[in-house]
Amino acid sequence: MIKWWMGAALVLSLQGDAAAQELPELIRSDLLNELKDCEQPVRSIKRSAIRIFDFNGDGIADYVIDYGEICSAYCGTGGCTHDIWVSQGTTWAKALSANIRDIESVGKVGGKTVLRVDLHGSFCDRVGADSCPHVIVWDGGALRMRRR
Repeated sequence: MIKWWMGAALVLSLQGDAAAQELPELIRSDLLNELKDCEQPVRSIKRSAIRIFDFNGDGIADYVIDYGEICSAYCGTGGCTHDIWVSQGTTWAKALSANIRDIESVGKVGGKTVLRVDLHGSFCDRVGADSCPHVIVWDGGALRMRRR
C-alpha cells in the first residue's frame, strides 16, 4: 500500500527559528562553506531551507537542504541545488546532491521514506520546461533517484 502526504507532514520536524542551530555541526559547516559564493553574506540558515526525514530507517534525522531558500545563486531553470545528508551511526554523509525543481510530496512505500520530486525535462530526454517526475528512495545502502 502506498501512502502519500504533503511535505508539511514530515517524518520528523524542527520547530521555530532554531532549526539551523539544530543542524549537526558537520552539515552546518559544509552548508555555510558552500554558501560563500552568495551575493549577500549568509550568516543564518532559514528554517524553510531544512527538511528532515528518516531515509535509512535508523530513527536518526536525515536532512534535505534546499539552497534556493537561502541564496538564489543556486537556482536556475533546472531547479535549485538540494543536498541530502543521511545518518551513519554518530555522523552524517552527503548521500545526494542534485538540482531539484520541486519536492512534490513525501510518503512511505514498503516502510521506506520516498520523496516525489520534479527535475528538469532534460533528465527524461524532454524539453527543459517539461516535467520529469522522479522518486528518491533509500535502497539499503545508498539513496537512489529513479523515474516514476
